Amino acid sequence: MKTEFVTTNENTNFLKDAFPDVKFEFYKANIPEIDTSKAFFTAFVCHINTEHTLAKVWRRINNLIGAEYQSKLNEEFSSWNIYVVFLVKEPVSNIEKYKIENDTFFVRKLVCDNLKDSFMSFTTTEFLNNIIFGADIDPINDNQSTQLSKFQYSDVGERLLNEKLPFSKAPNDKSLRTTWLSKEISRIESNEV
Repeated sequence: MKTEFVTTNENTNFLKDAFPDVKFEFYKANIPEIDTSKAFFTAFVCHINTEHTLAKVWRRINNLIGAEYQSKLNEEFSSWNIYVVFLVKEPVSNIEKYKIENDTFFVRKLVCDNLKDSFMSFTTTEFLNNIIFGADIDPINDNQSTQLSKFQYSDVGERLLNEKLPFSKAPNDKSLRTTWLSKEISRIESNEV
């Protein structure tokens, strides 16, 4: 079983009452390996029509979620893993997106814009699982793994890897690398045809 968002019937009336023009959805993702009453991810999805409306309400939505929802969570993991996703039908300027998404107060925020009437070709649950958990990323399969294992370094690359030179900035370590490199260049120059 993997971690994925599902819609829940959590009471979001505190948001709906304060912002009647915004549609809210609530999603939760439990972590199968952990007691689900203790650690989970939360996502509030806010459907907004315009950048102007977004600019007016995002900070107040953020603060209300912090006061009415986050403050009541007892588990630290859950209180640090709350997302607010703003789905905006019209385009939103990069400046506004940057301001919202880089505001670290209370919760993590994402702005997805220019959705128009088609909204999305996938469900909100799929969208959340992809953007937050990377569910749409395919791990390396056996065929790719075989291709990667066939990769070979050059003769010089193999010698460098086998030498296990230190990588620090310490003067002695720099001197060791410089000495090795000088010897390697001399070896290559003398062996060239």
